[in-house]
Amino acid sequence: MKVFVCEFSQETNSFCPVISVREDFSEWDGGGTKKEIHGFTDVMTENGYEVVKGPMYRAQASGPVKQEVVDQFIAESIEQLNAIGEVAAVCIELHGSTQSTESDNVCADIVVALKEVAGGVPVAIALDLHANITDKLYENADFISTYQTYPHRDAYETGRRSAELCVRKLKGEPIYSARVKVPMIVPASGYTTEGGAFGKVVDQARALLAAGEIYDYSTCVVQPWLDVYECDSAVLVYAADQETAVRHAQSLGQGMAACSTEMHPEVSTVDEIIDRARAKTDGKPVIVSDFSDSPNAGAAGDNVDILAGLLERGSELKAAVIVNDVAATDAAFACGVGNKATFRIGGTLAPHYSKPVEAEGIVRSLHDGKYILGGPMMRGVEMDIGRAAVITVGNVDVLLCYAMRITGDIQLYRHFGIEPGFYQVVVVKANTSFKAVYSAVSEDIVSCDTGCASTADLASLPWQHLPKAGMFPFVSLDGYRAEEHTAMRQL
Repeated sequence: MKVFVCEFSQETNSFCPVISVREDFSEWDGGGTKKEIHGFTDVMTENGYEVVKGPMYRAQASGPVKQEVVDQFIAESIEQLNAIGEVAAVCIELHGSTQSTESDNVCADIVVALKEVAGGVPVAIALDLHANITDKLYENADFISTYQTYPHRDAYETGRRSAELCVRKLKGEPIYSARVKVPMIVPASGYTTEGGAFGKVVDQARALLAAGEIYDYSTCVVQPWLDVYECDSAVLVYAADQETAVRHAQSLGQGMAACSTEMHPEVSTVDEIIDRARAKTDGKPVIVSDFSDSPNAGAAGDNVDILAGLLERGSELKAAVIVNDVAATDAAFACGVGNKATFRIGGTLAPHYSKPVEAEGIVRSLHDGKYILGGPMMRGVEMDIGRAAVITVGNVDVLLCYAMRITGDIQLYRHFGIEPGFYQVVVVKANTSFKAVYSAVSEDIVSCDTGCASTADLASLPWQHLPKAGMFPFVSLDGYRAEEHTAMRQL
């Protein structure tokens, strides 16, 4: 028997004005790194199934996806399914928090469409930890596994987990699931699975798995910049019986709700960061998370507030900054290496979030934008940020590019001649993922909220659809009862 495997992955930030179009999506096989698709494939092959690969669409996080891109993916998948004939199962790699220009529930739309054409066979999906497990998605995707790590390190393992649950079903084993919704959105910069309050909840889930109490768990902290009518964090548990699945899902869900107030980053102002860097004596930089402008979270990546502050007040500090700015990059190419010009930097993609900086700079180097990731999750994979240029403005080296990708990877700086360890301030436009590699350069890591599309000040955003009534941080979860938010399935 055959198993159909495909991918549609994009994380949507509803507040980012940049729409994702077909040209933004490409097939990415993981390069030298195994990802969810490989997890699906290995498990199914090990169990005697023939894997047939369908369409592979993957894009950088951004604003909503143009609906015609979703329609094209579904049409291509249906065409291939019809050509294959009978299949035993369908495995889909999705993000879990994808919005289109017409739908708030793209991932569920894809699952429903493919499940129907495949004749109602089991559908297994692998999602990001920041997935939105809606009713439609839970009721139609039979097996849902999400990343269990943040920073993310377990893409391949997530695909395997979902496929292994599916194989249990195909072998006739009884499987039960429970989902507990936790009505909260918290900033992605405010927690990790490796410590803190949320880390303790994850440790509890890991212990249940290690003890053989459950088959699988997912603790989903929903992407918090998704302005849709149905949006919740959630816990998923799969077990051999319904009572066990429900009991443990409710315990984990109650734990997530209890730590909601602790899942928020401590932030520093630009002035505080400058003072901190000036006071350091260990020769290591201050690593600054400009998380609210993180392209990994769907922001535009063109905010230059920290650059402006460094030029205005911290002029003697050696600093590194990265900015998405096509016009400034092109101006650097026109200027040429070693030459000076007045550059207008930033505020080109989301001008309502950032004012540009105008200053004289010297062009240090020009690049085609291709570089190799250092990991840990995508080590060896080639990325392309388009044309790129390094210019020096005062004591700040600014990496200009067309579209930065995987912003937490240290090679994004190193490949273009900027060695973070040689600076006093290094600005990284990422939430949490960067800590996995930057902590080796410096343990002095701070956050700065520049008020862009992925801000930690969630209440300040112009929500239009999110059901704020009953949801943290708009209301307290002190009275939350997990049993009132539980759904279950026999699979």
